[in-house]
Parts: sequence; structure tokens; C-alpha cells
Amino acid sequence: MWGTAFLPLAAASGCSWAPLPGDEDFRDGPPTVERRFTRCAVALDAAGGHQSGLFQTLAFGAAPDVSVFSDEMVRTCSEGLIFKEVFINHRYLAATEAPEMARLDGRQKWVRVGACVPKPCGEVFADLALPRLLEWRGKSERYHPAPGPCASEENSEFNDGACYAFLNREIFWEHCMAGTLVWRLLSDASFFDRLFGAQIRSLPEDELGASDQPEHQQAALAHYKACRLGGGSYFGVHFNAMAQLAEGYELGMCLPSLHTSWSPSMDPMLEWWLGSRMSRFPDIDVDADSVQAFELVHRSELGVRWAVVGLGRSGTTSLAAWLDTHPRLQLLHHPGDFFREGSFEYLFRRSHLEHLVRKAEIQAVKARPGVLVGIKEPSLLRSDRGRQMLAEMKRTKVLIIVKNWADWLKSSLLFATPACTPESITRRTRVGLGCCY
Repeated sequence: MWGTAFLPLAAASGCSWAPLPGDEDFRDGPPTVERRFTRCAVALDAAGGHQSGLFQTLAFGAAPDVSVFSDEMVRTCSEGLIFKEVFINHRYLAATEAPEMARLDGRQKWVRVGACVPKPCGEVFADLALPRLLEWRGKSERYHPAPGPCASEENSEFNDGACYAFLNREIFWEHCMAGTLVWRLLSDASFFDRLFGAQIRSLPEDELGASDQPEHQQAALAHYKACRLGGGSYFGVHFNAMAQLAEGYELGMCLPSLHTSWSPSMDPMLEWWLGSRMSRFPDIDVDADSVQAFELVHRSELGVRWAVVGLGRSGTTSLAAWLDTHPRLQLLHHPGDFFREGSFEYLFRRSHLEHLVRKAEIQAVKARPGVLVGIKEPSLLRSDRGRQMLAEMKRTKVLIIVKNWADWLKSSLLFATPACTPESITRRTRVGLGCCY
């Protein structure tokens, strides 16, 4: 897959400013635009990527006064780095929501911007290094394209119309977003590589209450939290491996985040990154046609505000149904579940307590405006994993029903009789047979 993934990746590129890399671009050779981009991205990653202090050296309006820098920043600018400057059109700063726009004179069209960057970034400072620094500074998921015609080496006349047209095209053109994602990956390769490969499958049903083997769960959640903290999105990627025995894999992968929905034009980028990571395992070849990706989020992001838990056969179904009649409360449950459980299929189901859930499932929850949503799952209180899930939902009010043990035992025994399910009782009552006790 490492070889085949580059072809669709290059074909998907529509960016006028960012040539997509090919395998040969990582080797020495003539200083082509591709190699200059790659060498700058590698240098930014080596300098610490978005976790470095490079963005703190950004200076607007004039060269920075080094005397006001902290000792750490002085060292940052002196250890193998150079200070580069470029003039930026005010339209670009507005489009990328730079806070410096608030301090600009309305007549000022060019803004002098400089920063300390690795030496390999000198020739592609405006196209690659500056967008990354602006993005890292704000810890933002916002899309930052290269300035293109909105940048100049001199403070001179400029074509404002060309800058305006460029921003309208590059910021909203999803092909260009896919290309930008590649350079965000390469500029932070060590960060994204560190968060690749956590197993994100469900816990087996027979281990729901076990606490002695939490490795998979802890690894997946740790990767997810680190990814989100770093401004990324966490994906579950399923693919088949072409080896002696065909096996299916489902691994976690951190990717740069965008305030946009995932589109087919971004799939080649994901496949390219997957291929580059899996190429380290020579015994596994990825079947490119089998790759499926879905964004994952933590269950607590559903926003459940109340939960009816406790012992079954204690009135939990009646309480949940009663609360659901309140105009400001909404019970999440599967429509076909008589017991009002099974909230959105597997999100809280006792047999599929996954570490992370698909974002699409979370987005499918359509709560009414101003309404507090809740669930009813008595099984959550019975296992270590279920109680942990309740603790993870920090904003959730937990409602626990208790019942006299003798009454509970009687109800449980009667309910356990095959002929005495709620459905059979309803059916027998309709035909006039009465209760089956």
C-alpha cells in the first residue's frame, strides 16, 4: 500500500501552493519545491512541532526586540534557527482570525510578520512555516492555508483582488484541505506517529466486570485524550491485511482536525498516512480497498444529564417512562425496547461497552432545545466497567432505586418464569386469559 497510496494522493491535490510529496522527496537530490517543503516539514517536526516554542517568536509589525525575550526564547532563536520575515495582506490575517487584526490601522494593508524557524524553512517560510506557526500559536483546529498572493517579500503595491480570490478558493476548497492535512501530518509526524495503533475494539462480554486486564481500554483512552489535547481528531481505521492469513484490524489513528465534515477527497490522505505507518511492519500489506475510517469520540460527549440505574425489577422502567413525560426531560432509548433501555443501540448496551464510540452515533442524538437527556440502564451499576462509565459522565445525575429485598426477590423470581414476561402478560390479558402467575 505504501507505493499505491501516493498515486491517488497526488491526483487529489488541487492546491496551487503545496505540492504533495512523493516517496523520492524524502531522499537527497536537487532542491525542488517538493523537497524544500519536505525538508522544512521534517525540520519543524524535529524542532518540536506544535509542542515547541517556535510560535512564541512570532512578531508583527517589526523585528522583535530580543532583549524582551525570555532566556528560553533567546535560546530557541539561536540554536540552529534563523529569523525570517514576510509582508502579509490584512485579508489573510482576517481570514485566519489573527488577534492582531484588532490593532491594525484601517488603512494598513500590509503587515510585517516574522518568526524564528529552522534553516530549511527559509525558502518556504510563507508557504509552509508561517501557517503552521499561526495554527500552533492558537492551538486551533482552524484551517490555515498558505498566504499565496497575499504574501510578498517587499512592502509594495499588491493585487488585492488576487488575494481575495485566492482566499475564497483555498480556504473552502476541500481538495486543498486534503493537501494541507498532509503537511500538518509531516510537520508534526512525531506527535501523530506516537498516537497511532491503539486497539479500539470492544471489550469482550465476559470481561465487562473484570478490572485486571485494562490495558486496551487505558491505551485507547490515553491516545484519544492526548490527540484531542493536541488539537487532533481520533479515528478508528478498519482494514484487511494481505498476508498468509487474511486478518481484519481496527486501530486508532490521530489526524489533524478541521472544522468541516470528512469528505472523500481526504480519504487518500488517510490511506497514505496509514500506509506510511504500516510500512514499518514488512509482514503486513494493507488492502487499500478495505480501508474504512470513522471518527471516534468519548461517550461522555453525548451530554447525558441523568441516568436511572440500580437493581432491575425495582421500578426503573416505570420511573424512566414517567420522567420521559416531562416537557424538559427526554429519555434516550431504542424505540423497539419495551424496557426502555438499549440507548441508541450500542452506546450503553451491556454487551457492547466500547472504549470510544463513533461520532456519527453521538451526532445522531437529536435532543429537543432546552431539554435534558437521560438514559435508563440498570446494568451499569453491576460491573466495574459500568460504574466507571457513570464516573466518566461527570455532569450526569444518577438516580438509584432501592427496594425491600424480599419484594425484589419475589419480583425477580416471577419475572424469570418464561411465561411471565411483560409481553406475554399483555398478550394473555388481551385475549382474556388473565395473569399467568
